[in-house]
Amino acid sequence: MSAPPTALADHPARGRRPAARLTGRRDARRLRTAPRRQRVLPVILSNLTLLVLVLWSECDWPWALLVAVWLNLFLYCVLTRSRPVFFGGYLVSFFILMLCQATLERIFDYQSGHAEPAALPRTIEILYVGLTFSAVGYVLAGMATFPLAAAAARLRGLLGRAGVRIARLQRARPRGGEPVRLRLASLLVVLLTSPISAFWLISTIARTGIAGYQSLYTTEYITQNSGIVHLLGTYSSEVAFVAYLVFLATMPSQRQMILPTAALTSIKGLYLLMGVRREFTVFAIIMVCYVILRNKLDPDQGWVTRRRATVIAVGTAAMAFLFTAMENVRGRGSSSSLLEFFYNQGVSVRVIDNVVVFGHRLPEQFYLAYFAHYGLVGRLLGYPQLQGNSLERAEIGGSLSHSLSRIALGENAYVSGVSTGTSFLAEGYVQYGMLGVVAVSAVVGAVLRYVDGLGAATPWSNCLRMLIVPSLIWIPRGPASDFIGVLVEPTTIMAFTAIAAIMVISYGVQILTRPRDPAPRR
Repeated sequence: MSAPPTALADHPARGRRPAARLTGRRDARRLRTAPRRQRVLPVILSNLTLLVLVLWSECDWPWALLVAVWLNLFLYCVLTRSRPVFFGGYLVSFFILMLCQATLERIFDYQSGHAEPAALPRTIEILYVGLTFSAVGYVLAGMATFPLAAAAARLRGLLGRAGVRIARLQRARPRGGEPVRLRLASLLVVLLTSPISAFWLISTIARTGIAGYQSLYTTEYITQNSGIVHLLGTYSSEVAFVAYLVFLATMPSQRQMILPTAALTSIKGLYLLMGVRREFTVFAIIMVCYVILRNKLDPDQGWVTRRRATVIAVGTAAMAFLFTAMENVRGRGSSSSLLEFFYNQGVSVRVIDNVVVFGHRLPEQFYLAYFAHYGLVGRLLGYPQLQGNSLERAEIGGSLSHSLSRIALGENAYVSGVSTGTSFLAEGYVQYGMLGVVAVSAVVGAVLRYVDGLGAATPWSNCLRMLIVPSLIWIPRGPASDFIGVLVEPTTIMAFTAIAAIMVISYGVQILTRPRDPAPRR
C-alpha cells in the first residue's frame, strides 16, 4: 500500500484533532482537577467529623458554628496555594487561647469543676464577630494592594520621564551587601547578649524557684530587684530576641540559622523553667511558621522534610507533656492529665466573660492605647511609670489586665501577683462595644496580611514585619495595640541602635581596608 501524500500526512482528517494536542489538554485538565479534589476531600471529611462530634455530644449550635468557622478558615490556610502562614499561626493561637476550654467542655464533655461553663452567650457573639472580621480584614487588605499598585504605576506615568528614571533607580539600587551586613550585625548582637540573658535567667530561677513565678509580678519583687544587674538582664534578653527577629528577616540559610536559633532556644527554655510560658510558646509558633514560609519561598532548599516534620511532631508532644508538668509545679493542674493542660490554656475566653459581667465596674480609661502609658511614649506624655500589680496601676495604668484582675479576682489575689490577663477582643468590646470588636479584628487581619508578605520586600520592610509577628501571634491573650508598642519600646530602639552601629563600623572598616588602585603613570 502506497504511503499517503505529504500534504495529507501533515494535516489530520477533517473533524479530528491532533492526538498530541488532545492529550496535552487532557493532562492539563487532570492537573487542574486533581489538586481541587485533594483540597475538597479534607474539607468534607473535617466538617463531617465535626458534625458527628457535635451531634454525639449534643453541643449547642452557636458554639458548633463558631468552631466550624474556625475550622474552615484554618483549612483554607493549609490547603490553598497561597498558604497564608502567619494568619494560620494566628488561628492556631486563637483556638488554643480562646476556643480550647469551651470546646473541651461542650463537645468533649470535659468536667472542669467550674460552677459555670466557659463562654457566655454574649462571649460567643464576640468571638464569632472577632474571628469573622479578622478574615474579612485579611481579605480586604489583599484586595487593596491591587489599586495601590495601579495607582503607583499611574503616578509614574503622569511623571513621565522622571517617573521612569525613579523606577529604574529603585530597581538598579545595589542591595547585595546591605542584607549581608544587616545579617552579620544582628547575629553579633544575638551572640553578645545571649550569655548575659542566660546568666540572668538562671540566677532568677535560683532565687524564686520554678513555682514562684507569680512573685515576679509583685511590687515588692520589682522594687527589690530594680538594680543595674536586673535591668541589664531584662534588656539583654529582649534585645537578643529583637536582634534574632532582624536576623530572620534577612532570609539566612539553614546553616546560618543553627547557632543563633540554639542560643534563643536555650533562653526561651529558661523562661519556661521560670514558669513564663508566653516566651517559649510564641517563639515555637514563630519558628514553625517561618520554616513553612521559607519552604514556600525556596522549595528547592529542603526546609520541610520528613525527618524535620517527625522531629517537630515528637518535639510538640514532648513539650505538651512538659507544659503539663509545669502546670503541676505551678499548682494549677495534675501532671497525669494532658487534657487539663490544654483546658487551662484556653483561659482567655473567661477574660471576655469577665468583661461582659464586670465591664460596668471598670475605671474609665482608654484601654486600646496601653502602649502609650509606658516606655518612651509614656514618659513623653507625662504618664507615671507604674510597675507590678498595684492598686494605683489598676486605677490609672491604662491596662485592662490590671483593672479587670482587681475586680474579678479581688484586691488580695491581685496584689499577690495573680492576673486574669487581657485580650484584644475584650479591649475592643470594653471601649466601643461590638463596633470596637469589628474594628480591632479587621485591623488585626489587615496587619496579618501585611506580615504574610514577608520575603518579597526589602530587608528593612521584612524587619518591620518580623518585629510585629510575636505580638500578633499572642494578641488573643495580649493588648490590642501591642504590635504598635513594640516598635517604640526602649529595647527595640537599643537593638536597632546596636545593629546600625555595627553596620557602620563594618562598612567603615571595609572602605579603609579596600585595596586602592595604583596611580596611573605619566
